[in-house]
Amino acid sequence: MLVISDTRYRITGIRANLNYFVSELKAGRPFPVDGEQRLINDLTVARQDISAWEKEPKATPEIQALANKIASEVHTLLDFSQDTSNRIKNHEIDSFAIADRINNLSTLIDQYATLSNNLNEKINDDYHRIVSQYTTLCIVFIVVISVLFILILGWFKRDFLFTVQQLVTTFRHMGNGDLTFTIPPSKENELGVLFKELERTRRSLISIIASVKHSAVTIQSRASDIACGNQELSCRTEQQASALQETAASMEEIKTTVGHNAENAQQASSLAASANQTARNGETVMNGVTETMQKIEHNAQQIAEINNIISGIANQTNILALNAAVEAARAGEQGRGFAVVATEVRSLAARSADAAKEIGDLIKHSVNNVSHGVKLVSSAGSTMQEIVKSTTQVSNIMREISVASEEQSSGINQIAMAINQMEIVTQQNATLVVESASATDAMNDQTRELTTRVAFFNTEEGDETAAAV
Repeated sequence: MLVISDTRYRITGIRANLNYFVSELKAGRPFPVDGEQRLINDLTVARQDISAWEKEPKATPEIQALANKIASEVHTLLDFSQDTSNRIKNHEIDSFAIADRINNLSTLIDQYATLSNNLNEKINDDYHRIVSQYTTLCIVFIVVISVLFILILGWFKRDFLFTVQQLVTTFRHMGNGDLTFTIPPSKENELGVLFKELERTRRSLISIIASVKHSAVTIQSRASDIACGNQELSCRTEQQASALQETAASMEEIKTTVGHNAENAQQASSLAASANQTARNGETVMNGVTETMQKIEHNAQQIAEINNIISGIANQTNILALNAAVEAARAGEQGRGFAVVATEVRSLAARSADAAKEIGDLIKHSVNNVSHGVKLVSSAGSTMQEIVKSTTQVSNIMREISVASEEQSSGINQIAMAINQMEIVTQQNATLVVESASATDAMNDQTRELTTRVAFFNTEEGDETAAAV
């Protein structure tokens, strides 16, 4: 009804705005724009409100049908108002008839209000009737509950409280550590089942506590053995740590010695390489000397050949001089001067032949010496080649020794690192052994405390049962 009332109020405002528009036009004033904006706002809000109200479910079909008629009439009235406003603005009309439409809408709204009020009165009457019936039912229910409560209270005092007292007594014994009590048989109901389960729990506790006592004694004995073993293990771990420290020191000395050996091997390898290079240079020089001696030998042979040619020329000159002397003798007095010249030439040829012979002997001796020198140089060259080969082998061996020394040094470094890690692990083991010993002592103390606490329970029957087991 609130939406309907608000819509009726807005329709009244719309009617007032339309009358205002007509009066302004009749007075010759311009169309009021502000009034038009108010009219548009009222039309928009009224349409939105009536559309939302129309979609709401109604209590009865009759009310729903009447609500639909009201909504239709409102939409028609709003459309008429919008059209009338536009026609007034365009000076098409100077009056309008909207009273009948508003009266029809008011009649429908009054009918809707009457139906709603009747429905509310009916709902109110039904509510009071239901409240009256519910009140009567509650009174009856309270009476029945009171009777049942009195009956249950009597049974509770007679049976349940006695059972609860037995339970309290039983739990008091258990709280005091006394498990030697017995639970009497009870009725075959839920409480009886509870007492049976309680008896079974008591026997289970007796068995468990006896087992715990026996286990506590056993654990205490084993803890003592473990403590002794940890003590011995701690001593051995300390000895192992000391031995590892000595081994690490020895490995450090070996590492230093191997490092010196590697340095010496590198120096020896460098010296062997230098000697190898020197031997190669000597081999090159000897090869040059050999080639030079071979050239000298070849030149000496060429000189010997030239000397032989000179000796042959001297012999031929001697023969020619002899022939010239013979011819000069035949010529007599006229050839005497030519004979003297021929004699001198013969003498020179003889001397040249003698000189050539001496030179030939010297050259032959030189050639023999050069040949011997070539042989010696060749032998020296072969020896130098052997020396180069030997120095190369020595250089290779020293290089291998150097590489092996470096590998040995690297291996020793790895061994030293492994020993250091073993030493660290050994120290960690020693720490763990100490912690284990502490934990064992703590476990031993806790076991004694457990034994003391378990001794709180009196389980003579359970002790006998455990002993029998």
